[in-house]
Amino acid sequence: MRVDAQAGWLEFLYKPIGPGLERLAKRSTDEVLSVLGPIGHGFTPDPEYPVILAVAGGVGIPPVHFLAESLRADSRFELVVLMGSEVPF
Repeated sequence: MRVDAQAGWLEFLYKPIGPGLERLAKRSTDEVLSVLGPIGHGFTPDPEYPVILAVAGGVGIPPVHFLAESLRADSRFELVVLMGSEVPF
């Protein structure tokens, strides 16, 4: 969900459903984990299309949050983010 490469940390958002995520939820916040990534097909936003509409819900929220944080400082883009959740905030 968030990353600070210079400080050397990653932040994840997840719902502990199932044995794997339940075990992960029991780890301490300062514990070192071995992770694999990135996976999938990355992309670079095109400055010729400066308005970015990002729509996310559920498990799609963390990567869209990451995208928004990454593009916030780039004045070439205007970002509109829509997020939904089954849980009211």
